[in-house]
Amino acid sequence: MNRAPAKSYAILLDVLIYALGGAAQRAAFLLLVPILGWLLSAADYGRWMIFIALLPMLTAIIDFGFSKAVGRFYFDNDESAASLAAFLARAIWLRLAMFAVLILPVLLGLWMAWPLLTGGSLPPSNFLALLTIACLSEAVILGVTAFSRARHVTLLFGIVRLGQGVLTVGLSFALAGTHDLIGAAIGLTAANVTAAAVAFGWCLVWISRQPRLNAPPSRFADARRMTRYGAPVVVHDLSWWIRNSSTLIILSHFVNAALVGAYSIAFAALSLISMLSWSLDFAVAPYYYRWRKREVDWRANTRDILGVTNAIIFILASTGILLFADVRSAFFGSKFEQADQVAPLLLIAGMLQPLYFMTVKPYFYLKRTALLSSITFTTSAIAVTGTIVAVHQWGFLAAAAMTIISINAIVVVGYWLSLRLEPAPFKLYRALAPAVLCCGLAVVNHLYDIPLIARTAIAAALVTVALLQIVRTLRTLQSRNAFQT
Repeated sequence: MNRAPAKSYAILLDVLIYALGGAAQRAAFLLLVPILGWLLSAADYGRWMIFIALLPMLTAIIDFGFSKAVGRFYFDNDESAASLAAFLARAIWLRLAMFAVLILPVLLGLWMAWPLLTGGSLPPSNFLALLTIACLSEAVILGVTAFSRARHVTLLFGIVRLGQGVLTVGLSFALAGTHDLIGAAIGLTAANVTAAAVAFGWCLVWISRQPRLNAPPSRFADARRMTRYGAPVVVHDLSWWIRNSSTLIILSHFVNAALVGAYSIAFAALSLISMLSWSLDFAVAPYYYRWRKREVDWRANTRDILGVTNAIIFILASTGILLFADVRSAFFGSKFEQADQVAPLLLIAGMLQPLYFMTVKPYFYLKRTALLSSITFTTSAIAVTGTIVAVHQWGFLAAAAMTIISINAIVVVGYWLSLRLEPAPFKLYRALAPAVLCCGLAVVNHLYDIPLIARTAIAAALVTVALLQIVRTLRTLQSRNAFQT
């Protein structure tokens, strides 16, 4: 019996689990948008968004590229269960050592930079410790889930991430109802700590059940190569944060907290796309590395899987551009109405994210993370400078426009320089086509007052076409046994 076709759609189960739990905080934050947007004042909601905007920044620093190193070097140690158990044990010791080295300088730097990072909106005495604990916990979760993705332990991934998301929503909602903004922050932190404890406990149990190597490497045998791989990734991850969440920090210095809150409602639409883009990337990455390692149809598979992810994100982006204002009005009435101007621009930026993830894949596989970090840092630094100037001159809409420009810049520059590493498996202009179509939709929707029924019909037609494309491409991937493990 040929088992390959039966396994070909395993990617769909992975995507479902990763979409639901792969970005638990993002999913939880999206669910909390209508809850906290209704429960908190507009100003406090803006402060809440500043707090959670700092989470990916500090997590990237504390993680220090460790989780991506675990996901990459897993495939250099997967010859046996004993080798993997020894690798995971060494990774835990290295993780603890990195925490010990980083924690004091991180706390000192965070304390000194707090007024700049928050625009004076959040008192450090209340929020700095909560932010640090939440990010330490998230770094632990990232390392464990990177290992579980590589090993395809989707059940663990789902339990940890979905549990984290459910606790984040439940605890933040419950505590915000009695303690307002600080209660929401405490609830988020408690959810992260609980999920990290479960993830770390699984690691210890799994290692204890595996056979032992007769002559295992020394405890920190992987420290040098994992650190050299991971350290440049910190710059890359911070650059990603700079291009996205830093906009809220910049706005906090130029507009009041209520307007930051309105921008954040529109930003929730981009966060939804980011959540799904990350989840799709989580699902695809292990297969991509296997395609590259085996050198079987990897170019065609990469091109087709990009087509699938582009089509999935296009469904969200196009529907959001056409219907965002109606959804926002249904939840909040006239509250946060400035978000209607911002959302289409941010959704166009979100449409570029699948292409971004696929463009940077060769840098990770070929272990050229230092080159990638230099690219992303340079473009992000320019984008931050441009955003500050643009917001000062033209207001908060300019921040959304700069988000499009910055993500597009890193895609184009990253793609162009990747051609020096190897020929690209896809053409850039074809991969950009969905984003161009989203631009056209946004322009038409802005210029003409299209009735809701007509906009809904257009969205339904676009969704149907995209779904047909997804099914057709998945069948092509199935015929190549692309998802056989």
